[in-house]
Amino acid sequence: MTTKAEKAGEILPQPTSSATITVACKIPNGLILQLCKPMDRSEPVLGGGRKNVKEWHPYGDKVKVHGPARPFGANPVTRVVGGYALTEGVPARFFAQWLEQHKDDAVVTNQMIIGHENTEYLVGWAKERKGLLSGLQPLNVTLDGKGNLSDPRIPKGNMKIETADREEAA
Repeated sequence: MTTKAEKAGEILPQPTSSATITVACKIPNGLILQLCKPMDRSEPVLGGGRKNVKEWHPYGDKVKVHGPARPFGANPVTRVVGGYALTEGVPARFFAQWLEQHKDDAVVTNQMIIGHENTEYLVGWAKERKGLLSGLQPLNVTLDGKGNLSDPRIPKGNMKIETADREEAA
């Protein structure tokens, strides 16, 4: 069941009751999450003078979130549902802080990563979004009836795949 807030791309409320959660990630190779803290730094400007800028510096532990990609013929490292890899045992407090720091990032707003304390909820959530594309999946190079590539990321028009003549290539 999808709520209006979820359809609008809003962030789901994060759990606070459990120590660990399950994270679903659709980025093929997964992500390494780490918290960052802001620090002010003085930077020289053209023409003389300095200005203060805010930089974000990583700190603390890194958490590996698995992605759905795997080498050809290899078994998945983790459970994959609807194109999302499920990583269990991610600290809930850490993920909530990471999500707050990255709430405006495309990976969050486009629903490529989400965490929840109920794994079965995530399984249903991921199944509903099976058709959601990350843009990082392999190109679909099958041809449609007109001889055009069927992947929506490839421009439409007079682009056709044809074999080259050896004489023209020389």
